[in-house]
Amino acid sequence: MLTNVRFADGATWWPATLTTYVVVVMVVAFLGIAMRCLRMAKEPTSAGLEERPNRRAFLWVALAVVGSRLLLYLWAWLSASLSQGSWVWPWHSFGSLWVHWDAPHYLKLAEQWYTAPGVAGENDHLMLVFFPLFPLLLRGLRLLFGGNTLAAAIALNLLCNVGAGCLLFRITARHYGNRKAWLALAYLLVNPFSLFLNAPYPEALFLLLTLAAIDAANQKRYLWAGLLGALSAFTRMLGLIVLGVILLEGARHWLAREQFRWRLCVRALGGALMVGLGFGAYLLLNWKISGAPFTFLAYQRQNWSQQFGSFWNSAYTTGLYMVHDIHKPDSFFGTWLPQAVAMAAVPAMLALRQNKLPLPWAAYAWVYLFVALAPTWLLSGPRYLMVLAVLPVLQCLLTERRWFHAVFLPLQAGLLLVYTYLYAVVRTVL
Repeated sequence: MLTNVRFADGATWWPATLTTYVVVVMVVAFLGIAMRCLRMAKEPTSAGLEERPNRRAFLWVALAVVGSRLLLYLWAWLSASLSQGSWVWPWHSFGSLWVHWDAPHYLKLAEQWYTAPGVAGENDHLMLVFFPLFPLLLRGLRLLFGGNTLAAAIALNLLCNVGAGCLLFRITARHYGNRKAWLALAYLLVNPFSLFLNAPYPEALFLLLTLAAIDAANQKRYLWAGLLGALSAFTRMLGLIVLGVILLEGARHWLAREQFRWRLCVRALGGALMVGLGFGAYLLLNWKISGAPFTFLAYQRQNWSQQFGSFWNSAYTTGLYMVHDIHKPDSFFGTWLPQAVAMAAVPAMLALRQNKLPLPWAAYAWVYLFVALAPTWLLSGPRYLMVLAVLPVLQCLLTERRWFHAVFLPLQAGLLLVYTYLYAVVRTVL
């Protein structure tokens, strides 16, 4: 860590500036959401335009999602072949292009499952830090692919991407109309770090389950929302935040004095409590494997210097490393610059447009940012923010000016190609 390093010629102005900026926009967003909570009884609970996409629309959404993912696979193969000056069949190079960083661990978990210290490889027990739903599903699916875990991961991610795309389209159309729904879908698919929706990571599964829980809560199906939220929390710890969405949706319906409000609120409370079962199941897995429920926290702290900190400390550390690695293109452009941009842009969008989101979504986004940007050793901030479920909705609500979206969608698509190359070929994107 470089937090105690002093740089010459006053170079620490940049980390301090980034930190101040991030703190200010997060405080502005929080104050806006807090004021809305105080006047929650006056917040509308209806779904806005109430547009319901037909089956044909969902078919086009599925085609758009699958087509974009296949094109990204094709781009990774072409860029690798051109840079290496040799051509091999795409399926022969697939593993070398997409199985990096955490991906091999998820595939190994699907094949061997978790182990206690000293039972298998020297460091295999450390894989307990990875949440279990994604490798668990791969264990079942790989039987359909002759034991090929990578093929199972590709199939699972494609299915999850299609489901997430359809859910995002539906909830956006319900509140803002079909035009905004298409725009939100486009922003999801061209997000520069949506490449991780292709890789053997749990991002696509986590996004699907989170959107499904938010959608169910928005339609007063609180027990379903709780079950889906529990599965989300069994995929990533950030899934726990869904319980707040369920409680706020229940509170809004209570204050609106809707018919059967007692029944709705009891279901909302039950659904929120159900979300904790997913994380509880993960703690039970820790206890069964290692003998203690919070072993994963000890592993993170001892082996990756990772524990819960604050988003302002993460901003300062990111700024310090940008200054330190400015002459190291791989780490500067692959890690620190995109992380600084993401930390600056996403909270700003929330501060500017949180009032256009339903209150439970806005509150969810703020808490998600607070937690996702808090690790003491943050390296994958853009990947975490990419699966902020309501981020594409925020982006499509930034402005009604078509020229803005006509500029920024191609810009993000270009950056997606660049970062796919950096991940698949240069291997610098985490």
